[in-house]
Amino acid sequence: TRLQGDWSSDVCSSDLLLLYINDLPNGLKNLLFRVFADATNLFASACDLKSLETLINSELEKVKEWCHVNKLSINLSKTNYMIIKSSRKTSGNIEIQLQSMDGSFHLFTKKDHIKYLDESLTWKYHISYICSRVYISNIGIVSKLRHYLSIHQLKQIYYNLIYPYVS
Repeated sequence: TRLQGDWSSDVCSSDLLLLYINDLPNGLKNLLFRVFADATNLFASACDLKSLETLINSELEKVKEWCHVNKLSINLSKTNYMIIKSSRKTSGNIEIQLQSMDGSFHLFTKKDHIKYLDESLTWKYHISYICSRVYISNIGIVSKLRHYLSIHQLKQIYYNLIYPYVS
């Protein structure tokens, strides 16, 4: 299961935020973390959906407490989850929820794909995303500039506009 959350804080620089939240994974041994500049992915696994639901909901309470102690908040409206499974298994629903500051419970939205992966571990959404980013915004620019710039300049543009998406 992948749970993605966005963190909010008073820390301005993404590097400082990474240093600030660096110890988040230390107290949570049942989750695997992928920490980015302003978002964190949490991964958990279990033998069945009910165990997974119980595990994630209990671990999310610990994450929420860690955020509270460190004066951070979880942007509940941008937090969602995805169940990654074999294509041979049927999909089921679980309820991932977290109590918000006002005491109400927020139910997270289940996604069937994210920017770079879908629940059956195929890359079709990622490939589509990369193609749209490269083709729509950048290929046209390079195509128009090819008449006015040298090969060296066009390569520089390629490495600035297209290569980051391909790599």
